[in-house]
Amino acid sequence: MKDRLNAPCLNADYICHYKGSLIGKHFKSLAQVMPFLIYDLVLSIVLNAWTMIGELVILVWHMMIVDTEAYLVVLCRDMQ
Repeated sequence: MKDRLNAPCLNADYICHYKGSLIGKHFKSLAQVMPFLIYDLVLSIVLNAWTMIGELVILVWHMMIVDTEAYLVVLCRDMQ
């Protein structure tokens, strides 16, 4: 099933070994998966913060935004 995901493998050994030099796609994946990993380990406020970070990462992590003004209009509309 993981072949259908457009995401890097979250290999724990790799992440621990290269913790100081992970690239953006690793951060994006970690931010999105973190709420599922910590949901029963942390206070709800911390879980909510990780959930918001995961949502924010999806909204702002683009390699190139062709029309910034149009993108910001859609982004603001989606946040309401």
